Amino acid sequence: MVLCADGNISDGACDNRALGISLSTPILMMSSGVLGNLLALVILFTADRQVRRTPFFALLAGMACTDLVGQAANGVVAIIVYANRLQWVGGRPVCIYHGFSMVFFAVVTPQLVCAMSVERLLALRFSYFYCRQFTNRIAKWIIVTVWTATAFFCTWPLMGFGSYELQFPGSWCFLNFHRQTLSDMIYALVFSSLNIVIIAAIIICNASVVCTLLQMRRVRHMNSSPSSSADLNRHVHPRTRPSLHLEMETQMVWFLVAITIVFSCLWLPINVHILTNQINGEINYKQDLISVRLASINQIVDPWMYVILRKNTIMKFLRHVKQFFFRDGRGARSMTSHREQNTLPLVPLVTMRQADADTGGATHT
Repeated sequence: MVLCADGNISDGACDNRALGISLSTPILMMSSGVLGNLLALVILFTADRQVRRTPFFALLAGMACTDLVGQAANGVVAIIVYANRLQWVGGRPVCIYHGFSMVFFAVVTPQLVCAMSVERLLALRFSYFYCRQFTNRIAKWIIVTVWTATAFFCTWPLMGFGSYELQFPGSWCFLNFHRQTLSDMIYALVFSSLNIVIIAAIIICNASVVCTLLQMRRVRHMNSSPSSSADLNRHVHPRTRPSLHLEMETQMVWFLVAITIVFSCLWLPINVHILTNQINGEINYKQDLISVRLASINQIVDPWMYVILRKNTIMKFLRHVKQFFFRDGRGARSMTSHREQNTLPLVPLVTMRQADADTGGATHT
């Protein structure tokens, strides 16, 4: 028996090709997600030791590991079901496992992204507190706490509050958000409201960081003068501090804007959809599938936006290629001269804050 998009049960196959319901869809999504997160982890753990000791690195690596496990844990079940012509395998126990896993990673990922946004905000606007209190160990404890609290939240349906049910087209299990019981409705409301609040916090933190960066640029431009520039140039190489600040600020502004837009567009639909379902009680299986796929795409996009497609990663890769094909020593000198620059995007606000302190820049608290 197969659940079709119109809500009917069919003994045969439904005509759902327009929704991309085929075996190639979960295979493509899982393979791209696993490959991207593995590549991101390789890039992260081959970075300089100084970078690996920062709180931002710990949070970023934690998110990459979480997305990797999430893709593997959820994708395998979907592939097996699609290969079985959308006939669920494993019965109720596998559905509970898959529903638990889907809800777990749907709550953990926004929290880790929010933690990274708060970390950037603290590093830039409350630098003294950040230097004294926000350590790499604290970042690791945040990750463990988020995982533990989310796992407890996911056990509520196992204790009778809410439930995990098979969803259209029969290839995934998730929390029951179709208002069948009062506990299901409350659990779905808590899930969607929590995620919407977290996404709002991410938007606020990233917007605050962007505004602060733009304000820092304006203040630095207003305070610049020929005499101060001449004094600075006597102590600092002309390519380092001013141009480095400008490049870092520009990259971070565009980076935060892109992250905020992409994350909101991919994560808000499923939470808004679940929330509206509890209000009007309408069932739309097509929208269910589209919303959960958008959320799944976010776990595929995350490593590419946060790590792989960053400017410094691409430039580092191109320098390695150039060094491989042109072994004349220039590649090694280039690698050395850009060593500091290569580490900046992984810990941009920390380095920026330290650079401001070194040059006597304004501190924003």
